[in-house]
Amino acid sequence: MGLKKTLDTHRRLQASGAFASGRRVAALVIVALSVLEAVAAPVLAGGEVSAIFPALPAGAVKPASDFNERLVRAGGGWTGGDGTYSVPLPDGRTVWIFGDSFLGRVDSDRTRPKNSPLIHNCFVIQTEAGLQTLHAGAAGAPRALVAPSDGSGFYWPGDGWVEKDRLHVLFNRFLRTGIELWQWRWIRTEIVSFSLPAISRVAARPLKAANRVMYGSAILEYDGYVYVYGTEDLGQLKQAHVARFPDGAFTSRWQYFAGHRWSSDAATSARLLAGVSNQFSVLKVARRYLLITTDSRLPFDPTIVIYSSPSPTGPWAPGFTLYEPPEAGAGVVAYNALAHPQFTVNDWLLVSYNLNHAADANAVYRDADLYRPRFIRVNLKTVIDSLSVP
Repeated sequence: MGLKKTLDTHRRLQASGAFASGRRVAALVIVALSVLEAVAAPVLAGGEVSAIFPALPAGAVKPASDFNERLVRAGGGWTGGDGTYSVPLPDGRTVWIFGDSFLGRVDSDRTRPKNSPLIHNCFVIQTEAGLQTLHAGAAGAPRALVAPSDGSGFYWPGDGWVEKDRLHVLFNRFLRTGIELWQWRWIRTEIVSFSLPAISRVAARPLKAANRVMYGSAILEYDGYVYVYGTEDLGQLKQAHVARFPDGAFTSRWQYFAGHRWSSDAATSARLLAGVSNQFSVLKVARRYLLITTDSRLPFDPTIVIYSSPSPTGPWAPGFTLYEPPEAGAGVVAYNALAHPQFTVNDWLLVSYNLNHAADANAVYRDADLYRPRFIRVNLKTVIDSLSVP
């Protein structure tokens, strides 16, 4: 199916009410067009043409069958979505933070009814007993867990962190500018706070950073600071940025990395790395910082790659290709890989990626298992050892 025909199909299905989950994928198609027009070769921050990422040694990556099976859902809450951030709570639970999400039943043949509820965000709480979905509204008429009080626009979630008896999550607010699928624009980032252990919303605070960076792509807690990574997404290459604040001081003492120093002026924020996804992960392993992302230097590239750095601000050196999602292709797109270090077992790091269909608006209804994350495990010892080889 040609690109124009694909977009026309999305428009007709949305107008008829038959399809509601294609908003982001259609927007991704438009962004891809602008990237193809504007980018002649993949580049990193600083302008150099990037090298091809070599593969990790054989056996360094394996499917995470336990998590892949855990998120095969038939009803009783969340049954599919993307986003897939996770935050460990002090009591041993994990909060899974999802963006656009289907709720309702999935039939025994793994099809999804066309009238299945679709909301912009929700939480799924993982305990030893199972999974519980948190959303606003009633079970039969669910609404997004976080929505603008004035009813204008919607929120897609980013990463979060825990501070004493509070869970803080960054949400990016968007406003629709027309009826077409891709007609929305980013407004601002807000930090929404939830009480623990109840996970009840208690406050929301806009982030006053006038630098066109959508913060919340990744969170790193280290050495008395919370590092908040963001993405400058102008429809061409996506650029990573980072800000930080001391533990417990997110309401006032933000600093922005300006290239060689930290500054209180958000406008001085420097670009760290080109080619990241809107969602990525940064973690410290041994003496290195690792950045894991879906490679966005070329449109619809599903490849999951890893960069390394001696500091949380870079410079970020290309490392390895972690994984080539086998589901990608024939219209299926894989995107927004994330790490979940709280589930590391014997050096095996849990990594997720999302799936959706860019060419068939009805695919997520014919196959309810398409629009949900997939999980792999990556051996961190192999990664560190491989990065150490000259």
